[in-house]
Amino acid sequence: MYLTKLKKLAKYIESYQVTQFEQNGNNLRLKLTVNFKDTSKLFIKEIIINGEKRKYGYQWVDKDYVLICRWDNAPDWPSIETFPHHKHDGEENNVKPSENIEFSSILDEIIQRMIK
Repeated sequence: MYLTKLKKLAKYIESYQVTQFEQNGNNLRLKLTVNFKDTSKLFIKEIIINGEKRKYGYQWVDKDYVLICRWDNAPDWPSIETFPHHKHDGEENNVKPSENIEFSSILDEIIQRMIK
């Protein structure tokens, strides 16, 4: 699923690197870095426990590692209506609602924002 999506978007992606991949039954731990041709980067962390519980963080930064957007489900913003799912848009404290988003949707959103 991950590599298939990356290959479909190859004209926007400079390179990618899987830095961690561990799978044991229904448990998964993945860390992946995507380097885009515009020099921005996406750092991905996904953990799936017993095939159900999912923890994720997708951090998109510019060439100087300044945050563009981070999507995650850390339970640290209980006042957000989509709790625990949220995104930090441009700044750590600019927290907005976000759906239970997945890798493919994140890439689509990033590409749309890049081509604007």
